[in-house]
Amino acid sequence: MKFATALIALTLVVFTSAAPAPVPAGAPGNAQAFCQATHDARGNYAGGFNKGCVDLIDNCLDTLNTTRSTNIWDVKHCVSAAMCGGTSKLLVLANCQNPAIDVRGTSAPSLNFADVYAPIVGDCAWIPPSQGGSCPMTRQNFIDFVYGSFSDINIKTSHYPDVSLVINNWWASLIDWTATGQTVPYLNLNDWLHFPNSQ
Repeated sequence: MKFATALIALTLVVFTSAAPAPVPAGAPGNAQAFCQATHDARGNYAGGFNKGCVDLIDNCLDTLNTTRSTNIWDVKHCVSAAMCGGTSKLLVLANCQNPAIDVRGTSAPSLNFADVYAPIVGDCAWIPPSQGGSCPMTRQNFIDFVYGSFSDINIKTSHYPDVSLVINNWWASLIDWTATGQTVPYLNLNDWLHFPNSQ
């Protein structure tokens, strides 16, 4: 009985611990130390820090752990966590937690169009190619998506980012990388989630 209780307690610690576990192949130095350092850097991105982003990243990782999902870009709050915390750190943390999550560029699953992207941009996502095709994400779509994600998971109001951080750091980093002007089409957002090595 004591052994069973100890085993259950150990299992709970493993699955509920905020500290990540194994590390992606090719990680520098000690794998556990690399995962821990990345974990400790949550919420620092594009020249700013936000506690709400830490909460959002933790929610993403908890969701992946709970659902056992291996497609990080199927999870709405993982996409918004990448927007506020950078994709490279988030992918490392997800892969530290579950090595089955594919984070290798083109082989990684694409951003879920129907359940994640379309709700960001609205009904215009479904415009057929013969009529110009899906609309891109605007700055306002981005702002609404990020703040909506914070609201979804009941982040403390004091942890919400100032809108200047959202626009001048997070949005600016995205549009600088995609180089598509002041809007970001689906394909470019999907590429950003796979290739930016954003810090």
